[in-house]
Amino acid sequence: MKKTFYLLFFLCAFSQLFAQDALTKRFDSLTKEYQDHYFNGVILIGKGNSIIYKNAFGFANQEKKMPMTVDKLFKTESVGKMFTATRIMQLVEQGKIDLSKSLAYYLPDWKIKNADKITIHQLLNHTSGLLSPWDDPSYDFKKVYSTEELKSLIENQPLAFDQPGLRFSYSNSGYIILGEIIAKLDHQPFDQAIRKSIFTVAGMKQIDHLKDTVMPQTAAQPYFFYSSKDYVQSNQGVGPRASAAGGWITNASQLMAFAKTYLSGAYLKPQTRKLQYTANGTADISKQGRYYTFGFEVSTDNMVAGKTIIGHNGGGAGFSVDVYFEPESGYMVVMCSNMYGTGRSITENYFKLLFNQAPKKVQQSSVIRSVDLIQLKGSNYLTTQPYEFFKEAGVTPSPQIVINAAENLAELKDFTNAEAFLTIAQQQYPTAPQVWYISGNVAMQQKKFDVAKTSYQTAKAKAEENKDGFLTELINQKLEELNKVNQ
Repeated sequence: MKKTFYLLFFLCAFSQLFAQDALTKRFDSLTKEYQDHYFNGVILIGKGNSIIYKNAFGFANQEKKMPMTVDKLFKTESVGKMFTATRIMQLVEQGKIDLSKSLAYYLPDWKIKNADKITIHQLLNHTSGLLSPWDDPSYDFKKVYSTEELKSLIENQPLAFDQPGLRFSYSNSGYIILGEIIAKLDHQPFDQAIRKSIFTVAGMKQIDHLKDTVMPQTAAQPYFFYSSKDYVQSNQGVGPRASAAGGWITNASQLMAFAKTYLSGAYLKPQTRKLQYTANGTADISKQGRYYTFGFEVSTDNMVAGKTIIGHNGGGAGFSVDVYFEPESGYMVVMCSNMYGTGRSITENYFKLLFNQAPKKVQQSSVIRSVDLIQLKGSNYLTTQPYEFFKEAGVTPSPQIVINAAENLAELKDFTNAEAFLTIAQQQYPTAPQVWYISGNVAMQQKKFDVAKTSYQTAKAKAEENKDGFLTELINQKLEELNKVNQ
C-alpha cells in the first residue's frame, strides 16, 4: 500500500515538474521571439508567493547596447492609479469615503466647474469630464508643482464634456484630486499616506520619486520608436516627482509584490475588491469586453478567451508597464518595457501561454508596420492601392492608426509619406476632427499656413459638432498661433 502511495506521489510530482519545464520552454521561446523582433523589456510571472518565470530581452540603453536585466528601474506611469484607487477603497471600507459624495463635499475649496456634481465614483472610473494638467500647453514635466499650482491648472482647464457621468474620458486630473482627498483624510502628504497604506504593507522598499529630470544611467532609458529602425530617447516627459496619477520609479519585482499583496486580501476585504472590480456594480464584467472600473482595467474574454484579466497599464515618456492578474487562478504577469506603446500585447501573449492558448504573432505595432511599409515602397502604393497596402502591412486601419503613422513620419521630416497617410485619413474618415487637427499640425511643421488654417477650421467645425470642448480649445489655440504668424 505504501509503495503504491509513494509511486503515485512520485508520478504526480514528476508530472508537475515536466509540465512546468514544458511551460518554461514555451516562455523562453516567446521571449526569444521578442528579442529577435527588437523589443526591449522585462517579464515576471508569478502565482501566490512563487515566481514561475522571469527574463529580460533587448536593451536597457539602445545607444550603449546595454542589455536589459530583470532588476532595471522603470518609470511606471499610470500603473500608480491602482495604488491610489486601492487606498481610496480602503477609506471606503473604513467608512471615511462615500462613493456617491461629490468632489466639492471633500474638497470645498477646489473651484472646479461641476465640483458639486462630480462624484468620487466618477473620479475613479474616468467619467468626470476632467482633463489632465499636461493638456495645458504651459505644463512643464520637469517642474515640481505645488498643490496650489496644480489646483490652479486644473480649475482653469475646459471640460471634456459638461455632464458628469456622460462617458469615459481618461483623466489624470481626476486622480490627482483623489490624491488630495487621501492626503486630507489621512492627515499627511499623499506620498507618505500611500507609502504607509500600500507600499509598506507589500514590502515595496524600492519604489520612489525619481528626484531628477532624467533617468539614472543604470536604469532603463526611455524610447519612442517612429519605425522599427528610427527612434529617439524620450526624456521630455520624465519628471522629478510621482503623483496620485502615477509616475513612480521602481522595478518589476516591486510591482509583483503589489499584485501578490492585493490578491492575498491584505489590502481589502473580498467584497470591497469585488466592488472595485465592478465599479460598484455598474460594470458587468461577466460579459465579454473591456472595462475601466475603479483604478483597474478589466478585460473579460478578450486578452484571454474565457478569462477575466484585471490590472493596469502605464504608458508615456518612453515607457510601457503592465501589472495584471487573473483572480481565479492567481496568475500574475508584470511586463516592463522602455519602448512606448508596447503594453498589453506582450502581457497578453504570456497570459495565453499560462492558459494553454496560442499566443498572437510577435510583430511590431500596426503604426510601426504601416510606417515601415511606406518607407520601403513609397507613398504612391498607399494612395493608389490603400486596401492592398494595409493588407500587406497586416493592419486593420483606423483613424488613430493612420494619423499616428502620419505623426511619426512628420517627426522624421518625411512629409511626403506623412501627407499620404493624411490624404487617406481625410478620404476615409472625413468626419473625424482629430484627422483634420493633425493635418493642420503637419502643415504647420512645413510652414504651409494656408493649408493649416483650412485644416484647423474644418477640425473646429467637426469638434463643435461632437461637443468636444477640449479639442475645440486646442484648435482655438492653434488658430491664435496662426494669426500671430500672419500679423
